[in-house]
Amino acid sequence: MSVKTIAITEIEEISPTDYQTYCDLLPQLSPHVSIPSFEYLNQVLASPQVSFFMAKEKMLVGGLTLVFNHLTTGLSVRIEDVIVDQRMRGQGLGRRLMEEALVKAKAVGASAISLSSNPKRIAANQLYQRLGFEQITTNVYRYAL
Repeated sequence: MSVKTIAITEIEEISPTDYQTYCDLLPQLSPHVSIPSFEYLNQVLASPQVSFFMAKEKMLVGGLTLVFNHLTTGLSVRIEDVIVDQRMRGQGLGRRLMEEALVKAKAVGASAISLSSNPKRIAANQLYQRLGFEQITTNVYRYAL
């Protein structure tokens, strides 16, 4: 499979076959990730607050979620759940997914786009920096429910 022949497409619904492949990829994102149900994932993908970009030739090999939050202070855009099959990494597929997300964010009028990445994901962090993302100083908090 050549990275050049892999299509990056924005989808609003995932097929059962692509859903299964995506679920198989999710543990590469995090070993503790919760696997969404088919129905839930399609509900998320249909939301106007989400754009999902899929990298696929014959099978799905990557994905990226772009999230739009309309706040009282303006539009906030985040990149979430960037995943490229480990067998396809280092060939520019992550860059292509990110570039598609940046084009979409600009098209909807975003003035900035944010993401977070585990420091252990060295190659991913290097990619984000090469694309022009700047590390900001902030405290990130999570409250477990």
